[in-house]
Amino acid sequence: MVEGRQGCKNCNFGNGWCGQDNNYEECPQPTDSFLLILDDVWEPFSLEDVGISNPVGNNGCKLVLTTQSKDVARAMDCNVIHVNPFPPEKALELFSEEIGSDVFSDGKIKRDIKPFLKQILQKCDGVPLAIVIVAKSMKGKLLPRHWKLALSEFSKFESIIDCLKFSYECLEPQCQECFLYCALYPEDAEIYKEELIEYWIEEGLIYKEGKTREAMYWKGHDILDKLVNNCLLQSVKKEDEEECVSMHDLLREMALEISPQFLVKAGIALRKLPEEHEWRENLLKVSLMRNRITEIPSSMPSPKCPMLTTLLLSNNNILTIPEAFFERMLGLKIVDLSKNRQLCRLPSSISKLEKLTTLLLWGCQSLRETIGIWGKLQNLEKLELGSLYNLNMVFGEVGAIAESASLPAGRFSSLQDIRVWGCNKIKKLFSVRWLGYLQKLQTVQTIEVKWCSQMEELISSSAHEEEKVTLPELERLELTKLPLLKSICSSSSVLICDSIRSLTIFDCKNLKRIPLNFPLLDNAQSSHPPSLKEIVQLGFDSVTTRKLEEITYALVATAIGFSM
Repeated sequence: MVEGRQGCKNCNFGNGWCGQDNNYEECPQPTDSFLLILDDVWEPFSLEDVGISNPVGNNGCKLVLTTQSKDVARAMDCNVIHVNPFPPEKALELFSEEIGSDVFSDGKIKRDIKPFLKQILQKCDGVPLAIVIVAKSMKGKLLPRHWKLALSEFSKFESIIDCLKFSYECLEPQCQECFLYCALYPEDAEIYKEELIEYWIEEGLIYKEGKTREAMYWKGHDILDKLVNNCLLQSVKKEDEEECVSMHDLLREMALEISPQFLVKAGIALRKLPEEHEWRENLLKVSLMRNRITEIPSSMPSPKCPMLTTLLLSNNNILTIPEAFFERMLGLKIVDLSKNRQLCRLPSSISKLEKLTTLLLWGCQSLRETIGIWGKLQNLEKLELGSLYNLNMVFGEVGAIAESASLPAGRFSSLQDIRVWGCNKIKKLFSVRWLGYLQKLQTVQTIEVKWCSQMEELISSSAHEEEKVTLPELERLELTKLPLLKSICSSSSVLICDSIRSLTIFDCKNLKRIPLNFPLLDNAQSSHPPSLKEIVQLGFDSVTTRKLEEITYALVATAIGFSM
């Protein structure tokens, strides 16, 4: 209940009751003294309602809470301890630590900068976060005119939020957009860097012209470094060693103030969708991730949001989505339904999203089919199907992710990234016939297939079909833990991928055939594609990594022990 009332996603008051509608008598009572700390409380609440024994001095129980609201402190009958802002001398000391020697000489402010600096610090009002962020923004600004210009901007500010905007406005436009995107996550969320960069790429915030996906990832990390170095994001390392970032709540508040076309109700224990009037026609992005929404009522009309590009509904408990739900959101480019574990089927109106580039369905464990949703999705760039344990068909044939002779040419003609993992009922990825209808997947750069226990072939064809499967842009092929996988292609087919840079095989013990068709040299001998640098083979009797700069086609086959 504390979680539900305060919008806190990480409360840990004992398994099985935090955030649930339990009675006080059902909640576990501590038998020893305890200290409970609640951070950033925005409204008063009854301690008994959430199962907390009355903390008084003589029973050894203590409750400490932090709040920015005097009304909350009074209503909770707290012994108030004010956290005062930094006095001027302390503020100057912190500023000097952050900005370094740029504006200080022998520990003293440079004379021609001093009057501007003191007035800027006054605007920071002694708030450490504002002092640090402004110092980072002014680092490297050595001329008095830089400080005079900054002061002219600060003179317009009326609040700390306005003060924080100064650092935001110093960013390049691309970094600004990437920063604002972080506000779609819940307050105090620890955001995986890789996940965030994926979103940036799919949103088009990292420009794609002439860049490989790998290059875009590096650009994403460069943007993250800039945001962290300017103290607009904080680096965090989680227990699983994955690198994350988090956003201070004041900075998140600022970002949402800058972005009136965002509707963000993420991580606040929401149980139903926002009311119809909240879905404004000018909305660009809606984030309802990490809530407790169980259904979208069939009586609810499709939200009239023609400008909406992003809809994030991940990490909910949605059971059903009305058939017409997407009919008035035809501008959508990104739909994230991942980790809705009870969702059994997708609405047919999703097939009308012609501008959709990214569809995320991983973790929808109850999803059994996706027949009928592919309609007009010719702009889809990323398809991620993961942990779909009950999925046995996507286009119509049981046991195949893609099998349909009726698909028109051009469908998925923009597809770049195919990721399939944890789909244990799927036996093949797609057929040669299907590839033909998809213009041979001319744009695919990455194929990842992992942890699919029944997968036997990636590209299947009947015995009489002899095909050359051409994937001209494929750069990375990764096959991981596919115990029944025997071949990438059927015996009558060959895979042509002249742009491939990385081929990784991990724990595919039945894989006998990698039918790669390398180009011919002038002397009619096979040669590996010039982009391919190594083949990595893991999970067999030994680990084999072979550099390929001087290895011919025949030697590669010998080196890794496969039939090519």
